[in-house]
Amino acid sequence: MHFGEHSCVVALGIGLDGTKHPLALVEGSTENATLVTDLIVGWRERDLDVTRPNLAVLDGSKALWRAVVDATRPVRRRAR
Repeated sequence: MHFGEHSCVVALGIGLDGTKHPLALVEGSTENATLVTDLIVGWRERDLDVTRPNLAVLDGSKALWRAVVDATRPVRRRAR
């Protein structure tokens, strides 16, 4: 997501009823492995349950995918 000259990473959770829950908004790029890892670790620090499988829908960033895999147990599906 871009705001003027700034790039931001936005994380949304979607409940079973379709309600969207903002999880994080940080300035930076999904290609920044440290940024995205800190973002996801922050979810755990705010008591988001990452111990059970979650569905993660991501852009093509390898750094973002690695951070999600390392910090959670996502359900893996690759869009083609």
